[in-house]
Amino acid sequence: MVSQRVIYENNPLIEVIIQYRFPKILALNSKDPIEFQDRIKDEYPIYQLALENQQEISFAINQNNVAAPIPSIIQKQPVRNHTFISSDGTYKINLTNEFISISTLSYRRWEEMIAHLKTPLAAFEEIYKPPFYERIGLRYIDAFSRNELELKGVPWTELINSAWLGAFACTNEDRVINSGLDAEYFLDQKTARAKIHTGLGTINNNPERVFIVDSDFMKIEMIKPMDGYSVLEYLHNNAKGFISEVIMEKLHLAMKPEIVE
Repeated sequence: MVSQRVIYENNPLIEVIIQYRFPKILALNSKDPIEFQDRIKDEYPIYQLALENQQEISFAINQNNVAAPIPSIIQKQPVRNHTFISSDGTYKINLTNEFISISTLSYRRWEEMIAHLKTPLAAFEEIYKPPFYERIGLRYIDAFSRNELELKGVPWTELINSAWLGAFACTNEDRVINSGLDAEYFLDQKTARAKIHTGLGTINNNPERVFIVDSDFMKIEMIKPMDGYSVLEYLHNNAKGFISEVIMEKLHLAMKPEIVE
């Protein structure tokens, strides 16, 4: 198991996401966040808007209090998802009436991601004043390619800890058509948990089947805005410890680790 903190030259991360969920703020769906954009436009000058349609299933109740056998679908007001992108395209802020998030496809260091979060999060809290956060989440999506890591032909049983291999742990790899494993468990704080998916997948229409590790660490409770960063650090400490338990030494070395303080 890898215990030291490292940066990988061959980085397997394809996306990292931090999300803060809060009680619905109606103003964010009724008018544009102009002041918010003014505060972050130097770091995130590119703006995009997406309207996300939502549906609600309703069962009509007759006079005998019996639900109708055929439900009706009610179209709800579209959710406005405001996206602000850095000039180099590597970082993205998403803001809706229920969450603010930052994501990157070019993750290198935790400190860099936190630095990119500070300005938009401070602007959001000062302008919209959320009373608390309902959920803070940190999600890592890793994709391990044996071809790119020069490990072609090396079985997954020599690269991934057997606890996370699913069918590969007990079946010859050549016989496995598909394999996936899902787990959800509490961390040492019972209001914090990890939701994990591991298994085969493909990336960007590449036919090679890579091994995906999708790990989502979250704390679900009423969190004061002033405590947000300490919650993130707690989740991050659990996340970095987790991936070191998933990979084996051969995979660790193939990614060319560099030890950092």
